[in-house]
Amino acid sequence: MESRMLDVERRVKRYWYSDGIAELSSGGMFILLGLYFGIQGYFGEGSIVSVVLQVGLVLIMIGGVFGVRWLVNTLKARITYPRTGYVEYRVDDREAKTRRYTVAAVAMVIAIASMVLVRYIRGLDSMVLITGVLVAIVFIALRGKSSGVTRFYYLGGYSLLLGTGLSLGDLSDEYNLALFYGLLGVAVMVSGGTVLRRYLRENPMPAEADND
Repeated sequence: MESRMLDVERRVKRYWYSDGIAELSSGGMFILLGLYFGIQGYFGEGSIVSVVLQVGLVLIMIGGVFGVRWLVNTLKARITYPRTGYVEYRVDDREAKTRRYTVAAVAMVIAIASMVLVRYIRGLDSMVLITGVLVAIVFIALRGKSSGVTRFYYLGGYSLLLGTGLSLGDLSDEYNLALFYGLLGVAVMVSGGTVLRRYLRENPMPAEADND
């Protein structure tokens, strides 16, 4: 019985990722993080801009998490649900909140850890590598394994390779992280865009299908 429930939950999660919208939104968030670290690297550690960015990182992350969630739900309501319906796996409200907070906390920890490493552990060549490993774990464990969607394993591998490659270069820590998040965000958005294009082609609106 328990294995059957886990299978149902996995199918619902797989359906959640079937349109690529979540990837497009999270990819945009990665690109914003890339801009964040890029601006820090451009203005330098002691500048007023960098200080403001460092102080506001938590607010940026919290706003980003809720903003991405709102955008995903809005786009799904307009694009996905009219085509293939709304599916929800009923779980205890406390459990659902715990999962949401866990995902948000993991995202914040990764970003804040990156900032702390940049600020206090200067010259750590493996910093961007550590970030790549952490993000890879999120893709593989929290998304790929829990949903059974294969492309998340590829994105996790890409994150690991990207972090490894950048750690071998001689760029500053800020620019390394800017490139990491920027290039990762582009890859995630390309993945999501490809999936969305296929989804729209295979699932036209009911009125469009009737006209055909």
